[in-house]
Amino acid sequence: MLDVDSCKVVRTDNNQYLIRWHATPDIYPISIYTSSCSDAFNHGDPKGEPVVVAGQEQVFIPNPAPSLRHYFYLKPKLGDGVIVAERQLALDGTPNFREIGPMVSVI
Repeated sequence: MLDVDSCKVVRTDNNQYLIRWHATPDIYPISIYTSSCSDAFNHGDPKGEPVVVAGQEQVFIPNPAPSLRHYFYLKPKLGDGVIVAERQLALDGTPNFREIGPMVSVI
């Protein structure tokens, strides 16, 4: 089983993505697909070839367009796939986007 809560995407200093997850050994290999469109994986299995097929719990993937946010679909051999993306947006000069002003919270 692929642990959805453990899936993390981090942009590295050398223009790559580091993708990490925890999984049981029986689901390997995991095919990883990428897109700059958040809807690309919402309509069933991804089209085309995976950018990498992983046999361990982390992988580095080159970032072809640093100005875009990329989404990744992790498709294990067994079970459902997971869509993940980095949680920190790469905004020049804005290390913490939440600090942009007063935001009203709804409870």
